Amino acid sequence: MPPKRRHTKSRNGCMTCRRRRVKCDEIRPICTNCTRRELDCMYAAYCPPGRPGISCARSSPSASSSSSPSSTCPPSQAVVPRPRALPLLLQCQTPASTKPRKSGSTSSSVVDPLTALAKQLDSILLGTQSKTPSPLPRISLSRKDLDNLSLLHHFTIETHRSLTNEGAVEVFRTKLPRIALQNELTMHALLAVTALHLSSTLEAPLAASRYQIIAAGHYDRALSSLRTAILERSQNGDAIFAASTMIAVHGIACQVSPSESNHVPRVVNWIPLLKGVYAILQEWGERVSQGELGPVIHQGATKPIEDGDFLTLPASLLDLALETPPTSSVAHDSDDGEVVDAVAAKVYRDVLGLLRVVWNHFWTTGHSIATSIQFLVLLPEEYIHYLRQDRPRALVIFCYFLCTLKKLDGYWWIKGSAQETFVKMERKLNIRWRERWLKWPKGIIMGDCEVIEEGPL
Repeated sequence: MPPKRRHTKSRNGCMTCRRRRVKCDEIRPICTNCTRRELDCMYAAYCPPGRPGISCARSSPSASSSSSPSSTCPPSQAVVPRPRALPLLLQCQTPASTKPRKSGSTSSSVVDPLTALAKQLDSILLGTQSKTPSPLPRISLSRKDLDNLSLLHHFTIETHRSLTNEGAVEVFRTKLPRIALQNELTMHALLAVTALHLSSTLEAPLAASRYQIIAAGHYDRALSSLRTAILERSQNGDAIFAASTMIAVHGIACQVSPSESNHVPRVVNWIPLLKGVYAILQEWGERVSQGELGPVIHQGATKPIEDGDFLTLPASLLDLALETPPTSSVAHDSDDGEVVDAVAAKVYRDVLGLLRVVWNHFWTTGHSIATSIQFLVLLPEEYIHYLRQDRPRALVIFCYFLCTLKKLDGYWWIKGSAQETFVKMERKLNIRWRERWLKWPKGIIMGDCEVIEEGPL
């Protein structure tokens, strides 16, 4: 009978095998037994020379209570918390297949390095959960939160450039989001415009429709909040002005419903929106001019520019402001069916003077969006009344203004508005008015006019 093989006892096995009183093959970072049974494999802090080691996580109370005295670490091998530094974990990702097996082991299982790392991370997380909870709130982002963050990001990189083509573009990029982050009213208005802008860039109908719905939700909340802020006379003029501006842009960009499109031309519907922004400036303008958005309200035409070597209005337009007869203060019926008295003639003269100032500034100072919009903001109420009555002179003057909007046709919220409005106004005029007055603006609006595209200054 051969001599009995001497048994050599090792104290370097993992704590899990020692607790279970089974032989451990001491493969690190996870032994074969723990790999097969998907157990947490933990080694003592002490490692003999020539064998890589890793500190083990502190045993849980339940594990300590179930351990026998023989499985307790001696003082030199006290169990210490496993380091939480990720680089140390990565250093221990030695594949089990590269480790020499003990001669008595017959297992052929291979430990995946990523699986080993995941198990170590599990141990760290379990150890963290047993400690005192962090006083900091947990961050939880819903789908709606992610949508809003995505829209805010899109505004800062894309949408802000489409709102102005003057020096204030940097104000829209940096100052407007800062105000929105401090004020819910401005944030809803900003996100409404951005969602609408994003929908205009998408070809897939379902995706575009989704962002239009998101835009409508933010727009409704912005309107409600703006009404409350106006009634309460809020002291935050920047937030109110920024929100009203975004609400106006949203209204301008939205397509009118079929019932409205047959009655009022699209651009005419812009006027009350822009007048609303102007009314807010009348109340909060002083605060806004001294705040972060001050550069925005200083855009536009400031002084008359004489006609020169650029595209100028036809001189014959002044004939539209003549009375019938010129010296009469009593209304008369002219041969075109419009009543022109001294009051109406003065209104037309004032509007033509405003159009000339805006027009010359627009064609000589870089085709400013703010300059073009200024014409609609400053229109007198009497002229707007004539325009809604479809008076021929009012329609003709407005068609000349549409030439500036045609030049800005490259901007998503203005695109197509000049052509659509011109076609509807042209139908309201008889053949004599169209032949005499509309050929010149029609060549620009319906022709091959080179338009200004969105982009950085």
